[in-house]
Amino acid sequence: MAGILVEGRLQEHWAVVGIGLNVAVRADQFPPELRDRVGTLGLEPAAIEPTLELLMERLERWLAASEDAVLKAVRARDALFGQPVSWAGGSGTGAGVDGDGRLIVEAAHGRLVLDAGEVHLTPTVQEAGGGPGA
Repeated sequence: MAGILVEGRLQEHWAVVGIGLNVAVRADQFPPELRDRVGTLGLEPAAIEPTLELLMERLERWLAASEDAVLKAVRARDALFGQPVSWAGGSGTGAGVDGDGRLIVEAAHGRLVLDAGEVHLTPTVQEAGGGPGA
């Protein structure tokens, strides 16, 4: 239904956030190969502007929030916490977010802090179809 892309330089104290939200698209308007993987609010075109206004209002609240409040909210929604993750340099388990917003990972050789790059959830053996009896 939505996608968010964040590019930033924590050490320089800036970030750019891009948000895509399918507001007034019907599922049958997507290419057939995507229909079972995409989402949409499925609203009428007249709902686009009010939805954008609401989104901007919520974003403005977060922009005005303290760093502590933002960090607390990020930690409460951390989808990687306790999950197996991998990146170009290795793999481990998501262990939270530090005070600078960096991903903490428990790896085989100790705790790491990742401040840039692409991280993926790593499928477990059963999710990958390789479990017992597969």
